[in-house]
Amino acid sequence: GGWSPWTLWTPCSVTCGAGTIVRTRTCSNPPPDTMELDCEGSTVETMICNAPDDCYADGNWSPWGEWTPCDVPCDGGIQYRYRNCSNPPPKNNGTDC
Repeated sequence: GGWSPWTLWTPCSVTCGAGTIVRTRTCSNPPPDTMELDCEGSTVETMICNAPDDCYADGNWSPWGEWTPCDVPCDGGIQYRYRNCSNPPPKNNGTDC
């Protein structure tokens, strides 16, 4: 027997990030007769596809920054430290921190 042409690749299995695409073929060109062996090789071929990086992501806090110096030289001052919503930032309607 002989292989048919490969089909077209399927669409990527995911809409964002890494997925797979698949194409197939059949042992039908011509089909094997009763005394002939089947075609050699695989009927399916799979490849990795990368969809556009437009995935939804919730925001997450960055690590805390360093403490600021005390705002007064003695007794009762205040120090601050900061973090922001950037680890990762929210993307495509993901929730804010």
